[in-house]
Amino acid sequence: MNAVFADNWVRTGVDNFDKNIGLFGGVNFRTNFVEARAATSEFLIGLDSLAPDICDKAATAASGPFAGMTLTAPLLDVPASSTQTFEAETATVTPSGVGQAGTNPGNFLCWTNCLMTANVTLPSPGTYQIVMRAKPTLAGGIGPDLIAQLGSAAAPAVTFTNAAAYEDRTATVTVTTSGVTSLSLSFSNDAVIGTEDRNIFIDSFKVIGPIGTSTGTTRETAAKTAVSTLYSRMLYRAATTAEQTDAYALLKDLAPLGTTTTAWAGLCEGLVAHPDFLFTLPPHFDAMGVTAAEKDKLRLVALSQRMVGRPPTAAEFTKLTSSGFMSVLNDYLTSTDFRTYYMNRMQLRLESQGTIDSDEPARLWTYLAVTGTPFEQLLTGDYSIDSQFAKQTRTAEHGHTGLLTMKGYVSNKPGLPHYNYPARVMSGFMGTIFEVPPEVFDQRGTATAASTVDPTSICFQCHQMLTPLAHQRLRWADDGTYRTADENGVAIDDTDRNLVPTYPYKGQGMESFSVKAVKKEAFIRRMINAQFKLVVGRDLRHLEDERVLYKQLWDDAATNHGNIQSLIRAIAMSSSFQRTP
Repeated sequence: MNAVFADNWVRTGVDNFDKNIGLFGGVNFRTNFVEARAATSEFLIGLDSLAPDICDKAATAASGPFAGMTLTAPLLDVPASSTQTFEAETATVTPSGVGQAGTNPGNFLCWTNCLMTANVTLPSPGTYQIVMRAKPTLAGGIGPDLIAQLGSAAAPAVTFTNAAAYEDRTATVTVTTSGVTSLSLSFSNDAVIGTEDRNIFIDSFKVIGPIGTSTGTTRETAAKTAVSTLYSRMLYRAATTAEQTDAYALLKDLAPLGTTTTAWAGLCEGLVAHPDFLFTLPPHFDAMGVTAAEKDKLRLVALSQRMVGRPPTAAEFTKLTSSGFMSVLNDYLTSTDFRTYYMNRMQLRLESQGTIDSDEPARLWTYLAVTGTPFEQLLTGDYSIDSQFAKQTRTAEHGHTGLLTMKGYVSNKPGLPHYNYPARVMSGFMGTIFEVPPEVFDQRGTATAASTVDPTSICFQCHQMLTPLAHQRLRWADDGTYRTADENGVAIDDTDRNLVPTYPYKGQGMESFSVKAVKKEAFIRRMINAQFKLVVGRDLRHLEDERVLYKQLWDDAATNHGNIQSLIRAIAMSSSFQRTP
């Protein structure tokens, strides 16, 4: 939103996006820490609040997607002038007051307080001439007046003075609406002076207009061109012919309710809720007739939002054309924007609370991504990453455990007797899914560490991994501090204790787990999938139709020693992201 509108939605010191972040399913690491995984009805409510404010401000200031556009330009073309004639004595004219129809020529003689009305169709707002053909009878040399009115617009009175012959007199009115409109002539200045009675014979009246040279479709064409410009700036593609027609019709409907500027703001509101604006890869990508160049542009829109959390800049679109997709991708991977966005994604993945400590695991993962360091060091690194993304040594007790013994990761993940920590490690980095049936819940109150690893126990299937790992973490308290003795002063045995003979990560402490885990296919697949989800937005279907791609990414990880950027390049160039056969 900020990239398109150059508007951070801060009003009088209030950050309205932050204020409404819960509606948008976002995270600010102060009040909201969990990102929504799908658009909700609350998200649409948030758009209803955001779009009018953002769009009205941009339209009024001609900023953001409206920069350089003239939003006050008239929308309607002036059609060719036409003439509509009404004979006073015919059925299409409705008279009232005192008078009678006559002949030679056909006319209507008005004596007292006459009103003649007819319906006329106006092709557009504008200036119209009303030509009245009539002949008066005078009283004391004074002629009668006729007042013409078109809709609510009345013309000045016209006085007829030639009693010898019918003559044409013209009045001019300006109207602001089009369509079927009432046209009326009124005569109310009846008078008798001596023996002379002032009346008027009305032969006919006609409407001519709109007055002025026709502009053909110049204004409509200009408006549709501006519509396409707005689409290209907000949706990163030109409007189709049908969209131009529909948008122009909407502008014409909205303009009479306010101004042309507010009509454009209304169209903008509609585009904010357009699927092509809301989805990372615009759905229009799969539409019939989309050219290869347009698809390249829409791919870059998706890539940019996945790599740097914003739409592409004009310079990046230019580089796409001149140097190709991979060149722009390489620029992203070496940018500060990529590091910032990747860090945000890892904060979410690792459930950071936005503090220095809770961000430390995310900083490590981000460091691996931006430096090309093997991803296995996520679990085996013997160092920390500070807030400036510089490598720092850690005390010896950490060993080669990566984020597994970082305070920001251990905290809020209880160990024994709750087993939350081992379950989170196994699900987060080994892809294990734990399902706890109701009967297991019933046994938890009496279960012990020993009973969970009894092969005959219903708990064994999960706890053959969870219980040994929970014991290996015992020297790390639930708040993330290191200890060598328990609360009773007894030395802690942090081995797997051979509780499960088949446990694949045997040994003492978390390092025994980490150095073995990173060699397992489950861990490598989990690291590959983490990058796949970042780029494509979903899990890799490694057991279904993307087996070949999985093998290619596995080979890339092996050849390039777990280089995350190399994986991202391979994923971004794959058919799954490119949407090619």
